[in-house]
Amino acid sequence: MAPVEESWSRIADWLNRSTPATAAQIVAPPTADEVGQAAKVLGRELPEDLVRWWLVAGFSPESVDPLLPWLHVPLTIADALEARRFWLDLHVRMGEAIVAGEAGEPSHAFQSAFLPIAADRSGQYLFVDLRDGPLHGCVAQWDHERSFNDAIHWASVADMLSDIADALAHGVPAMTFHAAGRLRHFAGYPEVPVDTYRARVTESGHLAWAAESF
Repeated sequence: MAPVEESWSRIADWLNRSTPATAAQIVAPPTADEVGQAAKVLGRELPEDLVRWWLVAGFSPESVDPLLPWLHVPLTIADALEARRFWLDLHVRMGEAIVAGEAGEPSHAFQSAFLPIAADRSGQYLFVDLRDGPLHGCVAQWDHERSFNDAIHWASVADMLSDIADALAHGVPAMTFHAAGRLRHFAGYPEVPVDTYRARVTESGHLAWAAESF
């Protein structure tokens, strides 16, 4: 697995060459103080790879292109914390558990240890699971209708960035790890789609991801 900084450099270089419209969404990264404040709000130590990504990658709050497959747009730190506050407040009012289980385990409730990092603008979020356990720091999806009942998407932020960098640079599908996990997770449910995603460039110079059956 490549270091975060190397993967991000490969991603940014590809975007600048191939999808200038998407590359325009990248702005100056947040400061170390801003990242540290996020950890204080969470009351938890952030995974090192997430910290390292945030310290090299900044995103405009007006970003719309899905840098992360399939449709997820990276959030600013402020938007990430606001999304967490919204969903956590909603589930606390419903009387559901604030923290339960280990990292990577399905959860009906949105937990205080879930930190959104990207959104599809339709009620789905990629989040880093900060619960304890061997999969601490894994990346999964929160669905506003189905909660977290899917296989994890990546084992870590570093894995996520390395996967995306390889997908862009080599034209290979991204999210094969998730697809394999989904096959196991939904064994016996053939109606559940199992896809990987390949990057494509739109006519207007934007990044998009096309689904492929796994």
